[in-house]
Amino acid sequence: MFELEDGRVIEVVDAQVHLNKMGTVATGVAAMDAVGIDVAVIDEWRGFDDNAIKYPHRPAPRGGVRHENPFSVDALMHHPTRLSYLGAVDRADPDLADVVRDIANDPGQAGLRVYCGPRPGDHEAFAQGRYDPIFEACGEYGVTVMVIVSRMGVPDRYDLLLPRLERFTTTRFVIDHCGVFPLSGDDVDGATMTELLAPLELLKDLAHVGVKWCRAPEISRRPFPFDDVDRQLRRCLDLLGAGRVMWASDHTQTGRHHSWAEALYTVGLSQRLSPDEKERVLGGTAREFLNLPASTVDRGGRVTAEVSG
Repeated sequence: MFELEDGRVIEVVDAQVHLNKMGTVATGVAAMDAVGIDVAVIDEWRGFDDNAIKYPHRPAPRGGVRHENPFSVDALMHHPTRLSYLGAVDRADPDLADVVRDIANDPGQAGLRVYCGPRPGDHEAFAQGRYDPIFEACGEYGVTVMVIVSRMGVPDRYDLLLPRLERFTTTRFVIDHCGVFPLSGDDVDGATMTELLAPLELLKDLAHVGVKWCRAPEISRRPFPFDDVDRQLRRCLDLLGAGRVMWASDHTQTGRHHSWAEALYTVGLSQRLSPDEKERVLGGTAREFLNLPASTVDRGGRVTAEVSG
């Protein structure tokens, strides 16, 4: 929970954290409690195999692979009201529509994540429409897609992404990492940060597309509270509205640069955002875009008891 300057206590949702990299489920949840995170969306991350396919996975019956999330499934058994996780689909799976339908029917899965970039030929496949069946199925079954189309150190390929966003208007998309994957403050300076995030303007009229304000402090050239990034968040909200921007930490990937608490408080303590905007960015927007467990925080700031499995 987070107490706003007007006295309201709001729910905090971290829309992306590789909780499995923190060790045990208990360790991760204890850290959430210490920081003030009510709900976390797990992206189970164990790296890539030799073919740049995300671990863990198994062969699919008719080709391709099926991704597995053993840590996340176990975590939800113990904390069903605090945790959710992202699914993944292999574009080469001929039964991918069935996989998307299963994600939609699973109350533990918040949506799915499409990462186009690590495998040779990914960008070409995206341009040729070979990811389109995923987006079509997600629109049919109401599954939100978190998407990134880039390679390490290179901003999102909006030339590839934008035509898909404009075509699949019944599918809800969330652009990962502010559309910048991921760059550090050494890659940009205060004069170019506005240019770096300028492509977000392309999303202005796409009401079905949100932005995950994730790892943003990493592009700062200033210490906490990262005032230069705070100005960019204000600009993003002016473009899209708070109802299309959700906060995420990606904490296990950013710990060398800033703490989990600093990632939260740089938004929570911002002087440029209103209390209502903070409530949306820190939790409300994620609730609207994602399939999340019922809130454990009521409007009076009280926490309901969690039922553990």
